[in-house]
Amino acid sequence: ATLVFFLLAFWLLVPPAEPLIKLARPLGLAIGQAAAPADAVYADGYSEPGMVFYASLPASQPIRALPGDDAALAALLEAPPAMVLIAEESRFARINGLAGTRPFAIIGQFEARNPNAGMRNQKILLAKRAAIAANNGG
Repeated sequence: ATLVFFLLAFWLLVPPAEPLIKLARPLGLAIGQAAAPADAVYADGYSEPGMVFYASLPASQPIRALPGDDAALAALLEAPPAMVLIAEESRFARINGLAGTRPFAIIGQFEARNPNAGMRNQKILLAKRAAIAANNGG
């Protein structure tokens, strides 16, 4: 009877509490909805295997880590494809400042205590920016 009680309590209490401590599922689902097949997807400051799983992106569209130094990051941000960005709120302004004439627009905000980061409260932004329009010879 005690085992049944604990299993029932676990089943009733954990699912409602999970969004308070786990960002992976809601963030991953939002990434999967936001990322078009041609979009590059980058993460900075947050990367969990569960997020990658829930994003359900094809193997040809991995979630890559942003380069750490500003010169390499600025060079990457000059690339023409549309991009989806997953970044901690504290890092977003620096990244967006290097984005030049194609800044990122925030399309989602996620906040939870991350058990994989010592229960540190994390606020993660999901952002997107358009591709550089193709030059039609004009």
